[in-house]
Amino acid sequence: MLRKRVVPLVVLIATAPLFADDLERINLKGKFLPTYTDPKKAEQVSEYPVVGTTILFVADNQKALVTAEPIVEQGALVEKTVNTAHRRAALDSFSLDVVQYMASQNQEIDLLVHGGDILNNSCSWEFMEFVKAIRALNIPWFVAPGNHDGYFLGITSPLSLTKRIYLPGNGPLDERGGWAQACTSMVTKREEHDGASFRSIETYGIYEENVVDKVAYIGKYLDGIGLGDSSDWTTDVYSRDEDFTEAFAGYESYSLECLNFEESEGGLHNQFLREVCWTRKKGEYDFLNKFYSDKAQYGYGGINLAEQWEDPHPWRNFIVQVLEVSAGYEKYDILIVDTSSYSPGIALTESGWMTDIPRYGAADTAHISEPQWNIIQKMIKPGRTTVVVGHHPLLDMDIASYQKIVELFSRHGAVRYVSGDTHSGYDVCFTDGSKPSGPGETCNEQYPIIESNLGSTIDAPLEYAIGGYYDDRFYVRRKSLTPLRKLDDGVPGTDYKRAGAPINLPKIYASFDGDMWESKCAAYARDGRYKPNDKGYDPFNQGEVSELIQYTFKKTPTMAYLRHPRDVYFIDMYVYKIDRLIWLAEIYEKVYERANKPLSKTASTRKKNAEDSLEHLQRLKNRPIGSPDKDDYYWGMLQMAYLVEELEKDLPSSEDISEFRVCSALYEAENEFD
Repeated sequence: MLRKRVVPLVVLIATAPLFADDLERINLKGKFLPTYTDPKKAEQVSEYPVVGTTILFVADNQKALVTAEPIVEQGALVEKTVNTAHRRAALDSFSLDVVQYMASQNQEIDLLVHGGDILNNSCSWEFMEFVKAIRALNIPWFVAPGNHDGYFLGITSPLSLTKRIYLPGNGPLDERGGWAQACTSMVTKREEHDGASFRSIETYGIYEENVVDKVAYIGKYLDGIGLGDSSDWTTDVYSRDEDFTEAFAGYESYSLECLNFEESEGGLHNQFLREVCWTRKKGEYDFLNKFYSDKAQYGYGGINLAEQWEDPHPWRNFIVQVLEVSAGYEKYDILIVDTSSYSPGIALTESGWMTDIPRYGAADTAHISEPQWNIIQKMIKPGRTTVVVGHHPLLDMDIASYQKIVELFSRHGAVRYVSGDTHSGYDVCFTDGSKPSGPGETCNEQYPIIESNLGSTIDAPLEYAIGGYYDDRFYVRRKSLTPLRKLDDGVPGTDYKRAGAPINLPKIYASFDGDMWESKCAAYARDGRYKPNDKGYDPFNQGEVSELIQYTFKKTPTMAYLRHPRDVYFIDMYVYKIDRLIWLAEIYEKVYERANKPLSKTASTRKKNAEDSLEHLQRLKNRPIGSPDKDDYYWGMLQMAYLVEELEKDLPSSEDISEFRVCSALYEAENEFD
């Protein structure tokens, strides 16, 4: 999420060392190795070999379930005001292909550290897709939890089943039913659950496992990195702090559990993990917030709805990890903190709603709670150099949390803070407040708090970074797969765009990794396949299919709203979803064409059904006022979902197709930036 905000006075940004003129005064082999380029020329910086472990840093892949029923928060109206309500279809579908490409291009990689937001709506399906893709890389991986990892749309963690504020019963960002709706395929809803409502107290339970709140995220993550089911843990699990629950207000019902692999097994888990600690409610071992139907009936009568859940405050849970990594003959630590865990009154209210509307809950608030900080200090080895990884940038932290990061640098050997979340990417240094500002001084001397913020794999610039030690210094070399220039400039290297960044912070470009863009992708561009057209965003230059269902409600007579306002409201959401499914089906069909693979008999049948439904909807546009036919639009949307899911089942796979998918994502990201 790209944002602008007022910067806390305690954070003084060292902009001077970041400009090109100052680069000449910095010894590149000295204390500070810049990882950026001249923002005007975007020239590639010199590269340095890594001594010891080579780390791939990525963040924010956020692959979403496109075939879910539409919700208010991801509809046409929101898309007009928040450009991240939805990405373009290729980005929704192929963001994990981009992650796999980033890893495949760097054969020397030993370890992948993800800066968070592996999920989008925080759904089980999204988690399974991520784990499947990341395990295919065959390298150890670890994640710093992001605001989308355990939070509905990355903002809230609602406990109420529904507030029923809006006509469809979808109270935005503050109801569990909408979360389940965003996490359930409409095909699954129809075929496996007979269309049961997401908001019914009696039926919600069949969808609850599709929702991944912070408690469920921690359980799924521990299993994903190979620690197995909690029932397998016996004597190896212990508490770092036996007085944990009594020491911190608001955490009385929680337990703290840890696994230390050096102490229990004499080694490291997955080659790197030394210790991991997490919280959860006392006595619960299934990592799933269950809905209690026998209590739910009292929710509408004013009883505290939080009592419906096993863990009434899932956002207070955290997971913190320490990796042990080599720098030649020396060792250093990677401390992965949880900046998406909140103390009472921070970011979220008791119901899971945002505490401060100008700041979007978990999205805009980074926090390191006192309980987590207490454990962090016990996990760090004295005298060991530390790289800190957290999802949120430092500018999102409350003052107390920022001071904890300062202490990691001043007392615990931290040399770099690596973050994600902004989808932009930049390098910056901060003061610890101990020295007055002055020009011409390097980051380590005047501004010792060094942050490398990673771009994403779904919004331009599509970035990754290589990290490691060289010449006794840790550095992060950020690289972009997209050049951030207009596709039709005609003059390479000109008219570079400005990616968003926090207030007062200049955008610093990563070095351009142009291998894919300038070779495989360029071939697609030369034959016009990716040239933008006046129909809107269409990566394959089709532009005709989406016209089939263009239905502008501005032209709908007012009487239609008066007679059937609820139906018109639904149709508007359905049409928006139909358009998105059409674009995704187009992309998948182009993948089949590229592979010279015919559609299966079932897929062909699904395509014919979808086309018939869309043609029927075209005819409905000429029907009399007051006849919106909501159910017809739902049926058309459902047929498109059937088609998309059938195409996904047997998508061709080859090296060429993989490159084709990556190129479609790269060009979509570049186009979307216009």
